Amino acid sequence: MGGYAQILDRFEQKSPFAVLVRTILQRLLPAEQLDRLFHDTAKKQYERTLLFSTLMTLMLEVVLKSSPSVHHSYERHQDEVGVSIKAVYDKLNGLEPKIATELVRYSVRRLRPLQQKLRGDAPELLPGHRVRIIDGNHFSGTEHRLKGTRKHQASPLPGLVLAVLDPHYRMFIDMIPCEDGHAQERSLFSHIEPLVEKDDLWIADRNFATLELMSDIAAKKAFFLMRQHGSLKTWTEESEEKYVGKTATGHVYEQQIGVTHPKTGKTLLLRRIRLELFEKTRDGETEIVLLTNLTKKSASAIVCCDLYRDRWGIERAFLEMTECLLCEIDTLGYS
Repeated sequence: MGGYAQILDRFEQKSPFAVLVRTILQRLLPAEQLDRLFHDTAKKQYERTLLFSTLMTLMLEVVLKSSPSVHHSYERHQDEVGVSIKAVYDKLNGLEPKIATELVRYSVRRLRPLQQKLRGDAPELLPGHRVRIIDGNHFSGTEHRLKGTRKHQASPLPGLVLAVLDPHYRMFIDMIPCEDGHAQERSLFSHIEPLVEKDDLWIADRNFATLELMSDIAAKKAFFLMRQHGSLKTWTEESEEKYVGKTATGHVYEQQIGVTHPKTGKTLLLRRIRLELFEKTRDGETEIVLLTNLTKKSASAIVCCDLYRDRWGIERAFLEMTECLLCEIDTLGYS
């Protein structure tokens, strides 16, 4: 035991962050809890010789880059795994998307108490509202390992995910996965409504600014702040547009509009906030138009512009995951 303590001490001195991460993962992902999560969530798969926790051990080595592939990790732990490599890949291929969702939620429940003790949370973006930032991410194409993909020039697309970021806790708290890499984000919007709670504020890019989704959020007495999509071209002006000030990026104008749902006939009253930019965007755009049902008392137009700018936090989070971890493992495309 003394020898082990000396080895651990050397790691703590030379690579303290690595020791910290390993300790957190061991606490966060104990085998018995992972297997229980799988047992409670999986509808089609079952457990026999290969446990879900064993599969997670193999995958963590690849994600944390201590193994270059699942096969390499399997060879290192072959005696412990106890099944063939084919069985491992069959298990991976058969994992249901809901398991990934529940794993994210489970991780959040385990990490939040630790984060609160370390005082790692950020100030609330808008006091009185539970802020949620949502965005979609298509995983990068994988290698042409599968036989059916070798004649195609384009790489296979593993899938799509809608990720929900809590800016207060600075972590992804929920996800909506889709196995179809060619699916549109809007095909998953029906899964967002059950996640919405009263007084929430959902911030999203223009792809999410559909009348249906905005109406669903408003119906649950929650709020949204989204960039206007080009498809929304018809509305009723309830007030004239007025200049209200400027931010660090441009001049701000505001007016109230009404948008009528073509199916229900109900009119949604919105604040239309237009930001005339001092400098063009990368795409050459000179303005950004936001739609929200927040009251002026809750957030001024200037505050709304600043809140939307904070939406880029989710882009940074995606980038950090890409750079620090292997978000999608190229070599999973084995035949």
